[in-house]
Amino acid sequence: MILLAASSARANVRTGGDGCIEAPAFAAFQHDGLKVFLAPDLAYVHDGAVHVIDWKTGREDDTDPMQVLLQMRWALETYAELEGLEIRGHLEYVNAGVAQAVEASPGFREQAAETVREGVARMRAPLPDPERNIPLEMAAFERRETIRRNLLRYCERNTPAAVRLVEYFQ
Repeated sequence: MILLAASSARANVRTGGDGCIEAPAFAAFQHDGLKVFLAPDLAYVHDGAVHVIDWKTGREDDTDPMQVLLQMRWALETYAELEGLEIRGHLEYVNAGVAQAVEASPGFREQAAETVREGVARMRAPLPDPERNIPLEMAAFERRETIRRNLLRYCERNTPAAVRLVEYFQ
């Protein structure tokens, strides 16, 4: 099978045929009034099945399969015409040369939704006013010397425009 990014391939998907599923750089879906941003590395339809692929260059992490399930949910939420097709998730650990299938159980959408709810709750927990998304004052965050030192080294080596950051931390 040849994957095409042309509009004709996307049109085929819309009519139930094979082709790429367009995933914009800032792909998102709505969940409980919140915009959840995520994008698969590759998504396509072939032989009546939706394939969602996430390439990883680091080591395996326990959260990797859930990322693929969220990407699978994005595909189904974004493209109603995919509903009813079999959906398959794939994790590809590029450096290790390992492939792992990610199974979408019948309740995978609710499982993905629960993961989003838990993540949002963890992000909002330290906010003094979560409803208005008011952050803590800078003084509430511990300044750790190793982070400061590593950031300074990185900025000095890699980014001339980071002089402002370097000056801030000195």
